[in-house]
Amino acid sequence: MLSTYFVRTLLTVSAGLCLADARHCPPLGPVLPPPKQPSQHPAVKAAIKGIINSLEAQTAGFNYSAVSVGVQSIYEDTPFLDFHHTPPSPASKRGAKEVDASTVYRLGSVSKLFTVLAALKLAEDGVLSMDDPVGRWIPELSGHESDTESEDELDRIEWQDVTVADVAAHLSGIGGDMSSDLASFDADWEALGLPKASPETKTQACSGSGGIRPCTREDLLEAFRHRRPPVYPPGQAPVYSNAGTSVVGLVVEAASNKTFEACLHDLVLEPLALQHTSVGTVSEKSDQMFIPAGSTDWDMDLGIFAPAGGMNSNTEDLLSFMTAILRNSALSPPSTRRWLRPASFLSAWSSAVGAPWEIYRVDNLTSDGRIIDLYTKGGSLTSYSSMLALVPDLGFVISVLAAGPEVIGLWPSLASLKAMEALIPALDLAAKDEAKKRFAGTYTDKDSGSRLTLSLDDGPGLVLSDWVVRDFDVLPNLGRYNPATINATTGSSLKSIRMFPTGIETKRRAAWRATFPAFTDEEAKVIDGSTFVRDASCVTWRMVDRLIYNDLSIDHFEFQFGDDGETATSVKCKGFDVELKRDSEDSQDHEM
Repeated sequence: MLSTYFVRTLLTVSAGLCLADARHCPPLGPVLPPPKQPSQHPAVKAAIKGIINSLEAQTAGFNYSAVSVGVQSIYEDTPFLDFHHTPPSPASKRGAKEVDASTVYRLGSVSKLFTVLAALKLAEDGVLSMDDPVGRWIPELSGHESDTESEDELDRIEWQDVTVADVAAHLSGIGGDMSSDLASFDADWEALGLPKASPETKTQACSGSGGIRPCTREDLLEAFRHRRPPVYPPGQAPVYSNAGTSVVGLVVEAASNKTFEACLHDLVLEPLALQHTSVGTVSEKSDQMFIPAGSTDWDMDLGIFAPAGGMNSNTEDLLSFMTAILRNSALSPPSTRRWLRPASFLSAWSSAVGAPWEIYRVDNLTSDGRIIDLYTKGGSLTSYSSMLALVPDLGFVISVLAAGPEVIGLWPSLASLKAMEALIPALDLAAKDEAKKRFAGTYTDKDSGSRLTLSLDDGPGLVLSDWVVRDFDVLPNLGRYNPATINATTGSSLKSIRMFPTGIETKRRAAWRATFPAFTDEEAKVIDGSTFVRDASCVTWRMVDRLIYNDLSIDHFEFQFGDDGETATSVKCKGFDVELKRDSEDSQDHEM
């Protein structure tokens, strides 16, 4: 029964259409252009004040820990939130004494973003493909031949099936680490039921911390070619893997014919002017780094695992890094769009994994209840912890850096989530208010007898109503745009539809699409209530570009902007081949 609903399109929807959507089901992505001046909006100012008050209250008791929080819109040149906490108790004799946006922290696993970006840059330049088997670049991993005939095939990693994209997105199937083997630590493990530790384990031990030597390329390849069994087959399910990102680093070195540090500098750090971001130890610049009191491994060398967790940076550079990503300055627009996508679902409804993004989906922060994707990456290394977050739909980024005993663990993650909880509804309101000035009003073409009205409400996108073309009322007759029902005499009571940006635009023009409801309110309620599939009636993506006339869709609109590139002056109904001018009083009333 359900399949008959799913195969229906607007070509078969006629008299049944009524009222508004049962629930909002906008297309994926921004429902309005992100706000261009968010820091000036009262709701954003109030959210910032609340966040700062909360941070001040939380950090008031941090006697030994430093915190740096920055938030910036990609449409503004400076952060609209810049918070730093310097602990009152003395830190290490070495290191920064006052914490600000230039203070350097160790990043831990946030480093993975830079490593994957370097690989993507090489792919964009045609040097490698993310679909290459890693063995193309690492000969030791080019096949699955065993050095011993007795190797158990269940314990063998099928490296010939692992791609660069797999290791970038934690989908290679290999385990997480090689530096955390309990047998390498002196303790009575046998008392806990474990067998006697292998002598080889201690001789092979490497990590870079606790006085243990850093791991080398040979250590990594030996462990994951001969000793460590797989967790899953390649591509089956994500397993968070520092080793996997280190393999990406080896691929980057081989493909560029440079050291990882040199390649990262040439492809990422120098082009983006990240002058205070580095890989590895920072002894020579320790005066720029916050070093917690008593820290003994703030300068630890992670060796081959540096691409996975060995980078250092500050708030200024990280905000520049993230805004460059969303401004398409780090990669081309197509490459950026592909990067900001999930590679795999996780077993939590709200979570997915990318390369190497930790992605959260929320639908409870805006008045319309739509899904917003949050692209994040967290990291921790000894007493340092960090969290970066990008919200592409609203055009802003967050950096949270922390170091010290009071902030070890989840503090940066929770702080960033609390900031997003306050900022997302505020920026959504700012986007609505800016869109009202830019687009709302009546558009007419008196010569053809055409008009439409655009407005905003608590729902997503622009509301299109009173749509008349050549003296014909479109919305009540939407079901007649179908050879089988063109002569229908019973119309619908549909009063409005919604329009959304597509991202296809120039400085003076922008393409938008309207969405026509696939089902009536009653039908949607029946579908959602009678099937185990969550939101089964939400099929907007199947309904776009369906009503075609002269190769152009009825749902296709094109705005023309004035000299400021912001204020709409007209809109073309592409499928109807008519252009409507925005009433001058609306343009003047809504000038920004």
